[in-house]
Amino acid sequence: MRTKAAVIEEMLDEVWERYFWIDPMNKLLDGWTAEEADRSLHKGIPSVTQIVNHTAFWEEVAARRIAGLSYDDLTQRFDDAHDGLAPSDMPHWPGAAENYRKQRAAIVSALKKLSDTDLAKPIPGENFTLLWSVVGRAIHDVYHAGQLSYLHQLKGHETRPKNDMIAPATTVKLDEKAELKKFLLELMDNAWAGRMWLHPVEPLLPEVSSQLSNWRPDSNVPTFAEIIYHMKFWKEYVTRPLRGQSNEDMPRAEQANGPGRKLAHMPSWPQLQKETVDQHRAFREAVAALKEPDLFTALAIGHPAYDFPYRLVCGVILHDSYHLGQLVLLQQMFQAA
Repeated sequence: MRTKAAVIEEMLDEVWERYFWIDPMNKLLDGWTAEEADRSLHKGIPSVTQIVNHTAFWEEVAARRIAGLSYDDLTQRFDDAHDGLAPSDMPHWPGAAENYRKQRAAIVSALKKLSDTDLAKPIPGENFTLLWSVVGRAIHDVYHAGQLSYLHQLKGHETRPKNDMIAPATTVKLDEKAELKKFLLELMDNAWAGRMWLHPVEPLLPEVSSQLSNWRPDSNVPTFAEIIYHMKFWKEYVTRPLRGQSNEDMPRAEQANGPGRKLAHMPSWPQLQKETVDQHRAFREAVAALKEPDLFTALAIGHPAYDFPYRLVCGVILHDSYHLGQLVLLQQMFQAA
């Protein structure tokens, strides 16, 4: 059985190659000069090279775990690779991007050989299974993809990919023994409430002042509040059809190409915080109410490749983590300003 393994393969493909929910990582590695990438683009944040080396480091750890190879030499450097940083001996640009692509390819190659039973095996010396090490790559990658996208915007770069980067049709088959819904709910909780390797969304919101929520470091980028509103919008857009409700009255075009700017109907920051948390709970309740076969029953709400509810749920989880990376970056920039 490879239900979870196949879903994770799709998520990794979405993060790296597709444009539907996010700007794909493979595209975001392009367009940087060595001078831009190797220096911090704003006070208080890591450079593009540091972000990419940090992510590549943990990619290599996971790739070796999946392949059953020793990574003892990497464990000695763990302390140098936390909080978005990376060991100082990792490559400069463009070698950093080349190494990241190499480690990502190793992950994908190793994952194709694993079953769901393989993924359920515990990792020696850790309190989690191989499953969470592998799916953690998708969540960790997309978190830092969001940051690279924000830095591209900060520099005024054009990152819009071609329309042919939409994902292919799904090949995942229903297997109720896989307990896919349980896995997706657990992944959602880990990414939202903070039980993975990221800053969590929900506990982050009360820390944000009204001043930070409306701070715009550059005219090219959205504010904290605009990003949160965008996240809430798309979560509601998916929640409604999961509940059998129409979303046709929602202004999709306003949020289709990233967070809308200077919206006339933007709620106050305290109200937006509450609405965001409430909408996430409504989304989770809608997913929890689904039966396992429902995850594979097409809803016909958009592109055919994304009509299956399990894919929509994965998309929302990735979308949240992508923009969470941007929120944390904004907070770091604001604190250093």
